[in-house]
Amino acid sequence: MELSVKRAGDTLKPIRNIFRHEDLGEKEAHCEKHGTFISHGFHSKIGGDEWSACPECEQESFEQEQKERKQREEEARTERERRVAEIERIRHLNFCRVPVRYQGLDFSSCRFVSESQVCD
Repeated sequence: MELSVKRAGDTLKPIRNIFRHEDLGEKEAHCEKHGTFISHGFHSKIGGDEWSACPECEQESFEQEQKERKQREEEARTERERRVAEIERIRHLNFCRVPVRYQGLDFSSCRFVSESQVCD
């Protein structure tokens, strides 16, 4: 009886072949916005031929994404701070035993029925 031993790498060979790519070298390409640049290419069995985009456009895109991410983070931080402040305000009102029906009111919404209710 003969036992065959397979190595772990043997089972991955078909998968490796799918993701293997062949370097296509460099070529001169043109960007509408930035002009001529060197594009690097490769060929893969999955995607076919692919060439790199304009590096300046890629940098601008990256910077724009970073700016948008920072803005979203700032908006999220501001919203968290607003929520925490609102929770603290409600806790304070509850601690002072202000009835719920009066918690959202201030004197600007107060309606006086007679002159005797108005404080001087």
